[in-house]
Amino acid sequence: MRQIPAPLALLLCAWLATPAVQARQHADHAHAHTHASGHAHGAGDAFPDPASATAPEGLLIRDCWIRAMPAGLPSAAYFRMENTGDKPLTLHAARSPVFGHAMLHTSQGGGMKTLPSLPIPVGGALDFSPRGNHVMLEQPSRPPQPGETLPLSFWFGGSLVATADCAVKPAGTLQ
Repeated sequence: MRQIPAPLALLLCAWLATPAVQARQHADHAHAHTHASGHAHGAGDAFPDPASATAPEGLLIRDCWIRAMPAGLPSAAYFRMENTGDKPLTLHAARSPVFGHAMLHTSQGGGMKTLPSLPIPVGGALDFSPRGNHVMLEQPSRPPQPGETLPLSFWFGGSLVATADCAVKPAGTLQ
């Protein structure tokens, strides 16, 4: 019986293990976003209808934009939130009628981490930008087109929801 040299055997094992590792990472990501987005544990049901909800007093949402990606690929939304009100706010979730899932994420160490919520103190601000915090948008019902505007709603608990109109920009846009 012929033996495979050790370096070649190691390379072959790594190559064969890659799909399993990638599948596990995808499953971990899918599990994480299911909980954070609330689709499996009730936040999706608790997210009020934006049309009948109340906007938080003193909340400003500026420069909202969504990166246009090819059909079937996830996208991301970026913006700045400022709390000029007299009460602290906590961002719990986001939702868009064009995407099946929207999750609060941050880029960290070459990967992404799901964020369960983000506080905005009185007088404070949150920045969502490429390579930082962002709203991950998955399962598009159609590919967003550069130049169009899409609504993105943000849930702050109870009946507090704010909606922003977000410009869709080309995939390579960084600001």
